[in-house]
Amino acid sequence: MRALRSEIAVFALVVDAKDEQAAAFYRHLGFSAFVSNPLQLIAPIETFRKLLD
Repeated sequence: MRALRSEIAVFALVVDAKDEQAAAFYRHLGFSAFVSNPLQLIAPIETFRKLLD
């Protein structure tokens, strides 16, 4: 995840799930769905930084 090591200010990762099964996969990884679009999910970049430490 190059974004975690870059000097660019990145605070979240947003994904567009193709269907509910994909959305469930992302929720399992710690993503949260937008209320306005349950197939669009977001997770703080800190969630992934912890995985690399």
